[in-house]
Amino acid sequence: MRRFALTTIAVLVAACSDAQTAPASPVTAPPTPARPVTTPSAPAPPIASSREILVDLHAWDAATSASRRAAADDVARRLPDFALSRMETFSCGGQTHEVAIYAHAKTGMEFVLVPVGTFVMGAPKGDADELGSDESWTRPHRVALTSPFLLSRTECTEAAWDRVGGTDERKWHDPKVPIENVTWRACVDWCRKAGLELPTEAQWEYGCRAGTTTRWCTGDDERLLASVAWYAPDFDYPMQQVAGKAPNALGLFDVHGNTWELCRDTFGPYPRDAVVDPLADAPDHPTYGPVERVTRGGIAYNAGPQGDAVLAAPSAWRGQAGPDDHGDQTGFRPAKTVPME
Repeated sequence: MRRFALTTIAVLVAACSDAQTAPASPVTAPPTPARPVTTPSAPAPPIASSREILVDLHAWDAATSASRRAAADDVARRLPDFALSRMETFSCGGQTHEVAIYAHAKTGMEFVLVPVGTFVMGAPKGDADELGSDESWTRPHRVALTSPFLLSRTECTEAAWDRVGGTDERKWHDPKVPIENVTWRACVDWCRKAGLELPTEAQWEYGCRAGTTTRWCTGDDERLLASVAWYAPDFDYPMQQVAGKAPNALGLFDVHGNTWELCRDTFGPYPRDAVVDPLADAPDHPTYGPVERVTRGGIAYNAGPQGDAVLAAPSAWRGQAGPDDHGDQTGFRPAKTVPME
């Protein structure tokens, strides 16, 4: 089985990176005053409420570190299965966010707190034909998310899957690779046992974009993809271990490439008008049987005008799979909506 290596090019330096510490400024001793001078201390900035900064990503970014930490602590109190681990800053695609990272004891996975807001979901203008889909399946539309959520930093690994327990028809056998060849129904059952859930399609795209409006979380230039994504020019390649590339600006790994990730929604056309907290769900069709579900973020084949391009799926790309389908490149990334009432 072949493994494809991607050549790093100079342009990658502008792509994504973990938190960086600014170099210390030279220290110059101040002149000694003739007599002691007392300067009134400035009042500490107010701590913003959890709700006001968790439902607006811009407000979250503009808040003080103390306000963000207080909001993160509040989430830990609301979700006792998640322990706040640390605050960390990530940069990618022109976006920089300080995020809260939590440890989930039952699965052993790390989750990031995603402050929400309003964004344009769907393919950027002019990309619909390139994505190979009818405009109604990709058209941009405004979406408002009103509840913050936790999203796993990585795809669910084989190790995490085994800690909770579930069906085992995996093709790869490595605790650090994404679990794959699992059905949508099996993933829903696993999430239920773990106290988690599949993300909605809107939550997934919002987390993937991390504030960007470009084709990928790195920008519009495909050459930058190598910094965050595993992808290869044919189907014969081994699944990669998670977190082997740089994360996006929310600290999420492998949102492009590696395995396809199942979402909660059924696959269907997008609405024309703005929507709030969308979730497309439906029971199995009485005549046609199981309704297909959305997959996101994997490796896109036949993606170009000639149908032969291979790339890591853009932020807006939508795949589909039946709820009982097995695929050796299909897994999932668990989530948990944060109750704010």
